[in-house]
Amino acid sequence: FIDKAGKKADSRMSRLIFNQLMNMNLATKNEKSGALASTVREFESVRDFFSSASLVALIDTPFMFLFIGVIAMIGGYVALVPLLIVPLVIIVAASVQPLIKRYSTQSAGHQKGKMGTLLELLNNIETVRTVAGGGFLEKRWDETIEDNSNTLIKGRTVNNIATTFSQSALQISSTGIVVVGVFLVSSQSISTGALIACVILSGRILSPLVQIGQLLTRLN
Repeated sequence: FIDKAGKKADSRMSRLIFNQLMNMNLATKNEKSGALASTVREFESVRDFFSSASLVALIDTPFMFLFIGVIAMIGGYVALVPLLIVPLVIIVAASVQPLIKRYSTQSAGHQKGKMGTLLELLNNIETVRTVAGGGFLEKRWDETIEDNSNTLIKGRTVNNIATTFSQSALQISSTGIVVVGVFLVSSQSISTGALIACVILSGRILSPLVQIGQLLTRLN
């Protein structure tokens, strides 16, 4: 179903983009052709986002609270561990999104500049050679590559912090459930089997959170 929806979205967006370019006001067009072509090419990532299987992670979100309820029925106070960790993971994932968005915007600008320089060279290569302008374009190309690399490193670092925290939360949740469950088992409030069931279900609670964090990154 996702693939079929992606096919329809691709057809519709491609037609809209082409019509937008055809009806563009040339008097107000202020971007180089290369930069404009780079922008149009990036619509592929938009289509991939909406046709990605990771979007299905949103469907699993309501079930997190269902599983917490089931854990509460089986293990009682054990449910407090994932209940506290879920909002913590959401807060961390949401707090880094403005930074990721800023670096993504900067990276897109560098990509447009790189494509503009490349097409400027290819379309005017004879003129560039005649006026010995290769050095100027090469310097601009190198600066764009350097700036883009630095921006990508910053963006990936921020993204890795959020992703690593989400993955670590899975381990913290399982460990916390075991620690709390040991005291409940020793007091005979729950059985060992109930504790094992709670640990298994905890993985189902936090797995969608990791995917949702990645989904927000792709959205930006």
